[in-house]
Amino acid sequence: DMPFVNTFGMLFVPIPRYKTLFSIIPVRICDYEAYCVKKKLTLPPCDFAQGPDHPVVNVTWHDAVRFCEWMTQREHER
Repeated sequence: DMPFVNTFGMLFVPIPRYKTLFSIIPVRICDYEAYCVKKKLTLPPCDFAQGPDHPVVNVTWHDAVRFCEWMTQREHER
């Protein structure tokens, strides 16, 4: 029912009529990189320069779901 900031500093807000919170910012390179390091994955390739605060690109829907599952489990363990 209340906004929530996770350990990555991502702000999640409640959406009326749903029992979940949604992030209002995109997943950044630094967030996805933490997942890649933990899971021994490589960051998706990108053909333009990006910094750690830029949104991650070139992830599949399945990659995004796995990241969200990992991040949710990580937050519950803290």
